[in-house]
Amino acid sequence: MFIVEVTRTLRREREVWQHDVERMGESLEILLGFVASHGDLAEKSGPMETAPVSDFVDDALRLSETGRPFADGELRRDYSVTPSICIEKFKLSRVLLAMIAHAREAMEELPERESRLVVSIEAGREGTLLIKVRDNGPEIPKEELAQLFRQDLRDSRFDIANDLHMAANAAAQIGSGLSVESGAVGTTFLLVLASE
Repeated sequence: MFIVEVTRTLRREREVWQHDVERMGESLEILLGFVASHGDLAEKSGPMETAPVSDFVDDALRLSETGRPFADGELRRDYSVTPSICIEKFKLSRVLLAMIAHAREAMEELPERESRLVVSIEAGREGTLLIKVRDNGPEIPKEELAQLFRQDLRDSRFDIANDLHMAANAAAQIGSGLSVESGAVGTTFLLVLASE
């Protein structure tokens, strides 16, 4: 009986390891794309990829959990639409990762079970898509909101230096807009994408 139980345990562990290796491979692919495109983010265009917008968002969520899983808090995906889009994957990933990283940093002071991250995809006006990343962390003061996307920002509370500035630039390069709103119940980053 003991050997049977050990065999089952080893099989389960092997399945977990295989799954982890697959996730690391996917993450590495995205990171290699960042490295390849990082040297010249200002270039007019990079490799385009067509996929459902939810795939891009899910990839960013998966990558954001590498080495730091979203354990006991609530992570909710609210995808009301998931059309396919053709876009520069690595620039979109840079924007999404910065949005998610900022939200996760904002919630660090909360007890894990109270952390709530909501990522939504909605149809917007005039053929646009809205990707929202909403956290329930502390409110960002209004005077800081106006400067959040500045290149020289060094916000010790969130430890996000220049990422949001580079994300805003990447959003502009793919024809999108990035904005933020903050209130007593948290902060929402909004990315507006053309869906056509």
